[in-house]
Parts: sequence; structure tokens; C-alpha cells
Amino acid sequence: MNRSIRILTVVIAATLSLSACAAEPGPAAEDESGTTDVKMSYVAFSGIAPTLLAIDNSTYERHGLNVEGSIAASPAAILSGLVNGELQIGFTTIPTLISAVQEGVPIKCIASADGIGATAPPADISNALLVAPDSAVTSAAELEGKRIGVIALGSLNHLIAMDLIAQAGGDPSTVEFVQLPLPQTGDALVGHQVDAAITTEPFTLPLLDKKFRMLGSADAPGGLTSERTTKCFAASDQFIAANPEVVKHFIAAQDEALTYAQDHLDEALAMLPQILDLSPEAALATETGLIFQPGIAPADVEYLQDKMVEFGWVDETRSVKDYVYSPGDTE
Repeated sequence: MNRSIRILTVVIAATLSLSACAAEPGPAAEDESGTTDVKMSYVAFSGIAPTLLAIDNSTYERHGLNVEGSIAASPAAILSGLVNGELQIGFTTIPTLISAVQEGVPIKCIASADGIGATAPPADISNALLVAPDSAVTSAAELEGKRIGVIALGSLNHLIAMDLIAQAGGDPSTVEFVQLPLPQTGDALVGHQVDAAITTEPFTLPLLDKKFRMLGSADAPGGLTSERTTKCFAASDQFIAANPEVVKHFIAAQDEALTYAQDHLDEALAMLPQILDLSPEAALATETGLIFQPGIAPADVEYLQDKMVEFGWVDETRSVKDYVYSPGDTE
């Protein structure tokens, strides 16, 4: 396993294992109306718009759930909250979950968080590899031996960067990856702190408007996220076992939320100023790079796991059932 990823996953696993000892998630509590309270957390990005809209228009409530949403800094922080019982349901990328599960963390995806990656322009700019306007680099293959900014080591963005370099004929193992918050991407590229960076919407389009150049996108045809589910809402194995009906209702509500958001895109995008520093006009102009579509295809999880094995992030291939829960599964 890649040393930096191995260190990251061991730290995550150790943190979560200690957290798991602190609390044993039990049955979720119902309020006087019979609605079940659910504490849910997510990261702030454009793809979470369907969830915000579902909270706003009472989709979850119609399925018997009183969802209390909160913003977290990263999927790793969310996983910790799930296992120690502070959260019941939380957002994660599937690669982060795969790494955690292979390190012994008892957690599974239960529903798609944001659908699948779109491919038609301009939606294929979301998961993009950018360089500064004055950069001499013209291909991702030329990034060998250079520094690339990603939102977190071991993140989906990190995996995307490695895959784009490999697809261009370069060797991603020679690259130094550094953590770079998305809002700082432009300054870091102009200041030559990094040679390239992975961005996602709503941060990509403003940089392209300023003549930053895109070397590739994971949402383009054949890309890592192209027409694939790469993110999910997850719950701990303990919570799933204790609350199968709550999980079943959440899956139904989340599937409805994604379908509704796809059919009412402006309504969903209008929610983004709640969590991102965007004007209403900028929110409506956001290209999410997504088709809000329910369901997690097993082939998508297998594909991501194969990529992680290819790049040395995990050591073995496991069954999709180790990562994704379905209401018909037996515990």
C-alpha cells in the first residue's frame, strides 16, 4: 500500500476504533409525533444540494424522519461521528469508505449522496485538474515529479489526480500530493505553491473564467467519475442493525430527493448559498457535474476498488457487500 495512504488509513482506523468503544449506537429516538430524529452530517459542496432541498421541502419528514443536518470538515471526521454515535448518517466518498472498511472500521454505504458523474459539456468541468494561466505544463503526464494540490490525502480528489496522470501516460507515484483547501486553489497555483490542483464546482468555473487551464476532468468520457456513483451516505454497522426500518426509510427518502432535484434543478441549486459563499445568481449558474440519480451500482464500487488496488491504496479486493448495505441484507 502507498505509504502516505497507509498512514492515513491507519490513523483513521485507530481514531474510529477508539471512538467505537465510547458508544454503542442503539435504536433511534422518536419524538411525540412519531417522527424519528436523525443526526446527519455532510461536507459543503455543490453535490449536496438535493439533501438541502429535501430538508427544506420536508421530503425526509414525509418518510418519518426528522433530519438534523450539519456541516463537517471532511468525510474522515464524519466517519468518526458515525462510529462513536454522535451521528446516525453521514456523507463520505466511496474511496474513503473502502479504505476505512479495509482497516476494520464497521461502516457501510446506505444510499447515493449525489448521483452519478455527468459527461456532457459543460458539466464535465467539476472534477478538474487545473494549472495556472502561465504554467508551461500542457499535459497531465508532465506532472511527474511535481506538486499537486488535493483537498485531502486519500480523498476522491487524490485518486482522481492519480488516475488522470496515469491515463495521460505519466507515473503518479512520482508526484508529491499536498492538502489544499478548495477556496485556496487559485492563489496556490498563481503563487507556485503547487504545480496543479484538483478542483470541483463551484470553484472550477470561476478559475476557468480567469484563464486557468484544465488538463483533464474525471467527468469526461472514460474518466474516474464519468457516469459513476462515487459518494454515498453511510451508517455504522451497529446503527444499521439496531435501526433497519430507519435506514430503509432514509434510503427511500434520499432516492426521492435525488429524483426530485434532477427534475427541479433550479430549486436544488438555490439551496447552495446556505452552505457556500455564493450569490443566488452564482448558485443557479453552478455546473455540478452530476446527474442526480438514486442507487449505487455494484460495478461502480468494484471499479473504484480496482483503481485503489492499482495505485496501492488498499491491499485486497473484497465483496461489494462489505461496503454497501441493502435492506434485504441479513446482519
